[in-house]
Amino acid sequence: MNKISEHNIIELMKKKSKATPSNIVKGIGDDCAVIDVGEGLLQLISTDSLVQGIHFSTLFSSPGEIAQKSIAVNISDITAMGGIPKYILLSISIPKTIDLKWMSEFSEAFCSAANKSGVNVIGGDTTGSTDSIFINITVVGYSDNKTIKYRDAAKDGDHIFVTGNLGDSLAGLKSLQMNLNYSVLKKIHQNPRAHAEEGVWLARQPNVHAMMDVSDGLYQDIQKICLASNVGYHIELEDLPVSKDLMKFCREQNFKPHELALAGGEDYCLLFTASSNSRKIIEESFQDEFGSPVFRVGEIVAKDSLGILKNNKPFVLSNIGFDHFEDQT
Repeated sequence: MNKISEHNIIELMKKKSKATPSNIVKGIGDDCAVIDVGEGLLQLISTDSLVQGIHFSTLFSSPGEIAQKSIAVNISDITAMGGIPKYILLSISIPKTIDLKWMSEFSEAFCSAANKSGVNVIGGDTTGSTDSIFINITVVGYSDNKTIKYRDAAKDGDHIFVTGNLGDSLAGLKSLQMNLNYSVLKKIHQNPRAHAEEGVWLARQPNVHAMMDVSDGLYQDIQKICLASNVGYHIELEDLPVSKDLMKFCREQNFKPHELALAGGEDYCLLFTASSNSRKIIEESFQDEFGSPVFRVGEIVAKDSLGILKNNKPFVLSNIGFDHFEDQT
């Protein structure tokens, strides 16, 4: 009961925070805070931290890769609600072991990635640290109140979809840690892609209800949607989208692909629910728009029904996903 976790810290903050003013549409508990700025326009604000040894390692990743990842994972929070990111602030704490060359490479890649994403770097802060690099980013974006998507909008009977393969990033991390030659998987982990255009498109689809990005693993993230929406879920093991590269990695290194797909964090594809009669049109329209499939992985059900199914029978998962306070890079 006394164990620190992301969930219980968030719950503590929600209980201790003051009542929010009327223009705060969404406060603590979603991918972004949402502020009504008038005339149907919503301002989205998100902040995220990346810590050396937890989210990245300078042994595995170059300054440019760390910078690119910092941009991608933060933009993902805005686009996971259907918003368009506009401004970004960077605060970075660095130890004395970091030299000007490292910082120059990081800065160049950071600004380049921001520019490619249509985001302006408008400020931040720099401090020293004792022995690790700490990166904190705040992103500001915008949406309109007719298309924005929240976690708490899933409905009983909805299909559950993801916009990309699952588990590749975790397999890439394991490849780096074990010094194995799985270059595609390692690249996916070191250079994640925010599904930005997909998020904006999905937000405009009236049949899409709840949405967020897969950052802590499908197993944990679908529970966040269900907790916010007061519903349950069934995830169907045989429907999880896994790549040929992941299957090869698991076969050769004796891992279970379904466990990496369910528990692997930092996939950064989108997880969303859509009405029960919309599966065909969602799948066909998404394929037409992006030239890639969207994958149905389960169904939203009554609140008291939670779990993973294998051949329609309950399945127990041994690894439950990324834990900020236990897992380290």
